[in-house]
Amino acid sequence: MIAAARPQIEGAASEMMRGIGRIADMFGRFRDFWSQNFIQETPAELSQCEFGCRATNCRQGKWERCKNRLLAMERDAAYARVVSEAVATGQISVQAHG
Repeated sequence: MIAAARPQIEGAASEMMRGIGRIADMFGRFRDFWSQNFIQETPAELSQCEFGCRATNCRQGKWERCKNRLLAMERDAAYARVVSEAVATGQISVQAHG
């Protein structure tokens, strides 16, 4: 009895996997559409302004002298130096993924 039901079970499982694949494909297409049309990458020099500041629409002079932005840029540069030194001395390794 179990052997007779096996093809039906395998067929149902196969159909279910195809359905899951179609859902995953739809989600992937939606994600791609959303990211291409609505999500923009924030330039590094504006990331502190975009995510760490309450002010909106700063004038150019104010933006150039902004302490929050300048401190964030110094912190990011210091972090990059530490990581570069650690990679150069073999303390950490970098692996590409994707």
